[in-house]
Amino acid sequence: MTLLKSSKKFKNVIWVPQQYAVIASGKKTFIGTLGMQPCVALVAHGSAASMVAHFDSESVKEGDLNAEKVASQLLKKVGQIATVWIVLGDSPDDSSNKIVGMLENAYKGTVIKEKSATGHIRLSRSTGKLYQLAFSVATGQPLGKKAFDAIKGSGIPYHLCMPLIPALKYIDRI
Repeated sequence: MTLLKSSKKFKNVIWVPQQYAVIASGKKTFIGTLGMQPCVALVAHGSAASMVAHFDSESVKEGDLNAEKVASQLLKKVGQIATVWIVLGDSPDDSSNKIVGMLENAYKGTVIKEKSATGHIRLSRSTGKLYQLAFSVATGQPLGKKAFDAIKGSGIPYHLCMPLIPALKYIDRI
């Protein structure tokens, strides 16, 4: 399976910052992440909720993050899952492969592995389809704290660390 391509800009997208995950419900919501180079996204779609997590390769490289434990906890919070994707960014390296291995161990079902040539993805909550976004889509989109602040009321943000608890404020480097 390959990622569907989209060059459309969307107004109602929850953008997930690096080192965060967001679990969102509601059929009209899109959820995505931008700027994955060696980073890896874990995406899960279920009937009640969907999740996008942006795993930072530096955190794994430095040994600060056990991606398998964090991913396992996130997937439990999503509930009944229909589809799980592991998406490599546009410039994977050895740390990317390490993250992929940990994420595969976190989910015992079938996982679809993809690579985003642009490093930008978006999931449609209503259709369950995952899109690779054109480079131009990222222009002007909120990143970091701006993206985190925009999540309020649309989804539940989590820092990718243990214990896994909802994030109340944005922290640039976890």
